[in-house]
Amino acid sequence: MTLVGHSKRMQEVSRQINEAASTDVNVLILGETGTGEGVVARAIHERLVRRKGPFVNVDLPNVPQTLAESALLGHRRGAFPDAKEDRAGHFERAHRGTIFLDEIGVLRRELQEKLLKPIAEKEITPLGSQRSMTVDVKVIAATNTDLRQAVAQGTFRADLYRRLNEYTITLPPLRERPEDIPLLACAFLDTYARQYNKRTRGLSHTAMQQLVRYHWPGNVGKLESAIKAAVSTGKEVLFSWDFPAAIHQTPRERAQGQLKSVEEVEKAHIMEVLEFTRGNKTKAAAILGYRTTQTLYNKLDHYGIPRNYGSPL
Repeated sequence: MTLVGHSKRMQEVSRQINEAASTDVNVLILGETGTGEGVVARAIHERLVRRKGPFVNVDLPNVPQTLAESALLGHRRGAFPDAKEDRAGHFERAHRGTIFLDEIGVLRRELQEKLLKPIAEKEITPLGSQRSMTVDVKVIAATNTDLRQAVAQGTFRADLYRRLNEYTITLPPLRERPEDIPLLACAFLDTYARQYNKRTRGLSHTAMQQLVRYHWPGNVGKLESAIKAAVSTGKEVLFSWDFPAAIHQTPRERAQGQLKSVEEVEKAHIMEVLEFTRGNKTKAAAILGYRTTQTLYNKLDHYGIPRNYGSPL
């Protein structure tokens, strides 16, 4: 995922990233799934001046709860039956760098208590050890849940929340910054075209309009996945039909579960391609897969599309 955007909301996020990187405060990133929490965390790390250590990304939902304490704090040989050797935890590995605790809200209360000392005092005690050690880490946490509500309900410790919430960055959902979608789409297209060695070089105007209009429940992550899948087909230009149907449905069609007929879809495809080729019938017929240009003219007459449709005025 890429931190891209010229909208006022993203300009504010960029300012906050710089501010968060200029101090040693703990940072809490709030945002819906897919808004780019990990990208922002890494951007803060990369802009740190004093710390030159590693960026350690801990995806807490994928850490087994029974192993979480050992994974975070480390262990010494013999600490438990399977502990055959000393092993550094994520906090120790992040020494002089950054530890990113993604989805901090999933931790059980007993594990939340174990994190208080590492986060508040920068001190850890590995399992099976009688000695503590100091770790110099920048702590960044992220969540898509309401931790204040979790504190009120007693499922998240208030003292841990206060420690994490020294500086807060709230990421806007993609639907609230649609002006950034073309920049993101083009960035992802370029990235995956190079990564997959594909010839894809752009999107049709209609396809881009539909990407901008879509409400993106999965935010930037969902947009990236859609572009990635479309680029993998290897087409030189991406059209609206190269994306999932939900993206090019109108809000009313999505709400009512309406499906376009085959003829409606074909007519829309023809018009989109003619707009892209600026009325060039030979190119349009080739893109649409018609054997002859005459087939295209027949389709235009059948659907009542003017024969000069798409041509410059």
